[in-house]
Amino acid sequence: MGFKTEDQSMDIHGLGTIADKKTIVFIRHAKSEWKYDFLDDFDRPLGERGVEDAPIMGKVLKKKGMMPDLIIASPSVRTYTTAVVIARQIGYNPENIRLEQSIYRAPKSNYLEAIAEVDDALNTIFVVG
Repeated sequence: MGFKTEDQSMDIHGLGTIADKKTIVFIRHAKSEWKYDFLDDFDRPLGERGVEDAPIMGKVLKKKGMMPDLIIASPSVRTYTTAVVIARQIGYNPENIRLEQSIYRAPKSNYLEAIAEVDDALNTIFVVG
């Protein structure tokens, strides 16, 4: 399986053709809350601005006609919440979000591995990290 960015195509396994390239949309979690210094980083929720911005991002993606076959998200609170809000805005069932612990605060190689595990029948993947 491969994936494409705006500027380039990349084949993870070296065997792909143009027909089997995937569209990967990387989405950063919405703004998180820092006022709870007793919380572990993993447990930080969205801040007020994040709560306002996440639905806007979902509306923008919907307006652009972006509908994923799969959403992969880090299970951190702020990231999963962002993924759920976006999913609801675009009409994607939040129950189908695949949580991937390996992409929480991870190097890009972990993202590539998570993407490489996606079924070849799925063409558009949102990765929320």
